[in-house]
Amino acid sequence: MITTLADLVSINPSFKNAAVSTFENTYNNAPASNGGTWLNDYYDDEGWWALAWIKVYDITNDGKYLSTAETIFEDLWDKPYTQINSINNELFLSVAAHLANRVPSKKSSYQTYAVNQANWFLGTSLLSENNTYHDGFTPSTCAVEGTVWTYNQGVILGALVELSTATGSTAWLDSAEKVAKGAVATLVDNNGILTETGSYPTNDADADQFKGVFARNLAVLQAVRGDSSYVTLLTKSADELWRQDRNSAGQLGPDYQGAVYATSAPAQSSAMDCIIAAAAVS
Repeated sequence: MITTLADLVSINPSFKNAAVSTFENTYNNAPASNGGTWLNDYYDDEGWWALAWIKVYDITNDGKYLSTAETIFEDLWDKPYTQINSINNELFLSVAAHLANRVPSKKSSYQTYAVNQANWFLGTSLLSENNTYHDGFTPSTCAVEGTVWTYNQGVILGALVELSTATGSTAWLDSAEKVAKGAVATLVDNNGILTETGSYPTNDADADQFKGVFARNLAVLQAVRGDSSYVTLLTKSADELWRQDRNSAGQLGPDYQGAVYATSAPAQSSAMDCIIAAAAVS
């Protein structure tokens, strides 16, 4: 949700003062619910925080946010080797690539981490026949776990855009484009609306958030490797959710097609991600 607000400011600076107040409040108070730290044993949690504070740094130019992201990155290792999930590896790659572009004194180190991670991840068997990524491996057997979630397609897009910027190589954008087109073609309903096909109707607080993560990163790719199908998906989905997935209180539900059968903070920010992304590419 912090990232959502920062993305909003990036396309409409009139929201900056209100957003900065929220950034500060969250930064100062959120760790109290986690033992006074941003760190835990859930490496996706840590990755989301790191990316959020990097985005806030981009908006505010306040070095404390970038420093916090660096500290979080140092802990982004699955020390017990208990799981091999796409999202954990994608977030590690994305944070490393983002930091490579923002910490000149450590660019070589962060870029090496990012390149090595990208080469490993893109070389796994996690890519489906539709050019979308499965959720992960079973560690004991290396069998692919089959669910294809929208956010696994989104995070890799943003990561590869950053890596292309860091390295100067457009080959990373080619890989991103393949995934984006696979997702646009398959993770939609019959009317072309972005849909969490692995859980529809969406009834899970985590999955409520996923489509927004894809939408925000598709807009990032569109900015550097544009395709009309990305614009169509984002604008059509945003228009539909505004018509069908919004109640009288302005609350937005988890399925962009509507109707609003439930509301939640993740669903709200996911839908806002889609609206902001559509505005960014329009």
